[in-house]
Amino acid sequence: MLKKPGRKADAQEIARYKAESRKRPSSRMALDRLRQLREDFDAAGAADKDLLVALDGGFCNRVFFGGVPQRVELVVRCRKDAKLHSGAQPGDRRFYSKDSFAPESVRTDEGRPYTSGCFFHGGDWRQIRYKEVTGVFWPHGARRRPLRLIILAPTPYRNSPNGRTNYRQPAYILTTDLKRSACQIIQCYLDRWQIEVNHREEKSQFGVGDAQVRNAKSVPRQPAFVVAVYAMML
Repeated sequence: MLKKPGRKADAQEIARYKAESRKRPSSRMALDRLRQLREDFDAAGAADKDLLVALDGGFCNRVFFGGVPQRVELVVRCRKDAKLHSGAQPGDRRFYSKDSFAPESVRTDEGRPYTSGCFFHGGDWRQIRYKEVTGVFWPHGARRRPLRLIILAPTPYRNSPNGRTNYRQPAYILTTDLKRSACQIIQCYLDRWQIEVNHREEKSQFGVGDAQVRNAKSVPRQPAFVVAVYAMML
């Protein structure tokens, strides 16, 4: 894990940190884990099945999209101002269209109607509106790999039955999966939230990382043991 320099760090340390952060070590570590997971699935007899991996916006970058293994499909949250392109017209010498567009412009485009679907999220089935754009390219991140853009409309919710209606922020999703339906992709993205719930419970209720251990073997074993107990309880 790359350590961020403190307040008293000099300009040289800050410059070194920025240079190393551009290499995105967390993305490279996640790619190594993903390759190992793909190998484990193959060894278990699932070589004919794809891995559908849902990730947050921290992995929406060139390092991750450029190094993803074969038979692994990504579902990644992207920025609303990402610079996307369509494919060039037949006969054009370009690969991408000349004009770019942002996911936010698609969301606000009234000429592109929303589609409504029913999804399981937050312990209940809910109606969520979404838009889908196929044949999308992201030259800065995925280069010439075709993608799909899925936009989730702001979803209304209330903290109490008689409370005022609030709205969650819209979500912008890029996926490399060109085969599955938009509903399957969205459900995969929504299911990822359970990971955040798990992290919160493991840290706040089970105290992962709070144990005061000094032995070199205890440092990795104690969090693994606590997470295993948490999994057994679930």
